[in-house]
Parts: sequence; C-alpha cells; structure tokens
Amino acid sequence: MIGGLLVLLIVAACSDDTIETGTSEPEPLPELPTNIVTGSRAMWVSYDPTPDLDANSTTGISAALISWRYLKSDPINTAFDIYKRAGTGSEQKLNTEPISNSTCWSDEDINPDIDNHYRVTLTGSSETICEYTFTSLQAQTFYHAIKLSTDVPDGSIIYTADDIQVGDLDGDGEMEIVVKREPYDGANQGGWYNGTTLLEAYKMDGRRL
Repeated sequence: MIGGLLVLLIVAACSDDTIETGTSEPEPLPELPTNIVTGSRAMWVSYDPTPDLDANSTTGISAALISWRYLKSDPINTAFDIYKRAGTGSEQKLNTEPISNSTCWSDEDINPDIDNHYRVTLTGSSETICEYTFTSLQAQTFYHAIKLSTDVPDGSIIYTADDIQVGDLDGDGEMEIVVKREPYDGANQGGWYNGTTLLEAYKMDGRRL
C-alpha cells in the first residue's frame, strides 16, 4: 500500500514537471551575419628552408603552406580561389577546383629566392578577400624571432617561454603571438618555482599588447 502510494506520488510529480517545463520554448539564437569580410582577414605563409637538415628541429615539409582565416560570419557554402604572383611575373591561379573544405593551400613550386605574393578571392569573384607577400628574406628561416618583455612580476625568476600560439587578437587582419611563460629555475635548482605563470601577447614586430 505504501509502495503503491509512493509510485503514485512519483508519477504525479513527474507529470507536473512535464507540464511546467513543456510550456516554455527556448529563445531562438540570433542569426550570424552572412556578409563576407574583406581587408581584415588574417593570412600567413609558413615555410621551412631546411626541411631535412635536422629531424629534431625542422618540419620535413618542403612546400610553403598558405593559410587564411575562416570566419564565423562566412556562409557555410563559402569557397575560395587562390592566386600567386612570383617576383615580377604575371598572376597565376593555383587551384583548379574551388577550395571549399579548408582555408589553406600547399605551394610545392615556390621559389624562395624571390618574393611571392598570394591573393585569395571567393570562387568566381575577382574581389580580394586577403593577400600576403612572402619575401625572400622571410624564406631564409622557418621561425620568427621576437624579444620577450623583461617587465615580469619577479626579476629574480626566469620566466621560460613554453606554449606558443598565433591568432588575430585585435581584428586588424594580422597575426599576433600568444606566449605562455612559466617560472623556472634552470640555472640553480633545475626545477619549477612557485610563481605566477604569465600569458603575454605580442605583435609580429615584438610590441607587447
């Protein structure tokens, strides 16, 4: 008898909850804009001049990787074309099919001794979405060097650069560098200090944000 009453109360409670929660409808999410952003879409070229010199510190990739941002406001069916002008030569289209499943292109025919200008458009359009000139000077090394800030919480601690990522933080169409620096006493004890881990952002020219 008590068990039957308990089951009845549970069923009633569940029914009440269903009535109360079932009447309210979730608010629809706002629609994303579908305008194609031009002029401030970050683009970058990665290249390793000595891909097979040292397996421990180089990539093993001889091509240049051209990358550009895909924005959340881009329509889902957005497709791109990529063009290249090598030195003073004429511009050539690199892709034969629309680039619809990625925002990067591998250029296996790059000549690192001259400047290479890359330009991205929407498929079937001549309007430039983004462009980037990869210079012969940049092609001499596969890394980008900046000087880290000396303005740290404790000047007696070495704040070692650890994880590094890039991203367009301020929306200006250029990549910034995000660096995680951890307090490390490599010279004395060879262990980690109890200190503040730093997250810092830098412009490509080394200016700290």
